[in-house]
Amino acid sequence: LKAVPASFRMILREESVLEVFDPTLVVAVTLALFGILFGARNLDFTKRQTGLMTAVAVESVVKLAAFLLVGVYVTWGLFGGFADIFGRAAQHPVRMLTLDQPATASYARWAAMLLISMLAVMFLPRQFHVLVVQNSRERDVNAVSWSFPLYLLLINVFVLPIAFAGLLVFPEAGGGADGFI
Repeated sequence: LKAVPASFRMILREESVLEVFDPTLVVAVTLALFGILFGARNLDFTKRQTGLMTAVAVESVVKLAAFLLVGVYVTWGLFGGFADIFGRAAQHPVRMLTLDQPATASYARWAAMLLISMLAVMFLPRQFHVLVVQNSRERDVNAVSWSFPLYLLLINVFVLPIAFAGLLVFPEAGGGADGFI
């Protein structure tokens, strides 16, 4: 809900367009209508929904491909590889890792966020629905046991290079790191 309006604001730099309509309200109303029209058709949540699983799979593959393409472009197109990005980031460690401000960013907070993120993989409704409700065959658990960790590894390979490259190229945008990609 926050990402789409933030994207609108980054793309539509002209404030007059944003004064006419509130992107957050438009997105919320659109999502509500979509949920009513398509989500309320079938109230049997235990029924297999291949369309939903296809949508989740396509979204995951598109997201992975886009992130890998951007990561490769940033790492080897804009910089000279991992060593170049990490070397430049090491020259500005305070700007790169703002753990010098314990009130806003500390190792304890980072560890707590990491734990919550790891737990979210299994306990969020979407993951539970995909792993338990929509899982029709027990043998699929074997494929998921290696493919999901591989997916997580691949989607996170370029997180630090993109973050460091964004901070190096756009040093004034430290708080707006969501716009680096």
